[in-house]
Amino acid sequence: MVAKNDITGDSIASRVNSKQYEDNFDLIFRKNKIAADKVQDGDQRLNYEGKLESYYGGSWNVKET
Repeated sequence: MVAKNDITGDSIASRVNSKQYEDNFDLIFRKNKIAADKVQDGDQRLNYEGKLESYYGGSWNVKET
């Protein structure tokens, strides 16, 4: 059974990604990542919980507020 738009009656289907989308995918969805071998004291990032972490003394530490 094909999904249909209740108002227009058209079939609902995903479109194929355009060449422009494919070419710019990394620009759209890229996250700034720090390479593990280039981390320096004072570098910061957001962890998976959205909390700010700072790198000091060889490990990432969450800044408690």
